[in-house]
Amino acid sequence: MVSKLQKSKIEKQRRNIFKTSEPTRRYYKFLKINAFSLGFMPVHTLPKDRHKNYCLVSGSAHSIYRRFRLSRHQIKKYFALITGLKLSSW
Repeated sequence: MVSKLQKSKIEKQRRNIFKTSEPTRRYYKFLKINAFSLGFMPVHTLPKDRHKNYCLVSGSAHSIYRRFRLSRHQIKKYFALITGLKLSSW
């Protein structure tokens, strides 16, 4: 079992790696779009850019709101403290 502190460290490392490889990834994507149409480059050369969003409070990986980086449970818990949210029902 991974603790919340370890998850946050891992998440910071992943985001840092993603940030540093973003220009290279965009370059390869540009090459792929332009060169693949001419037939110069195989499809599998584009590096993958997967990263998972985790809740900052609970460390959960499911139902994360990107704007707040919190899970729906934490948003419900801290609803009064978060500005810009309206309670809605239908």
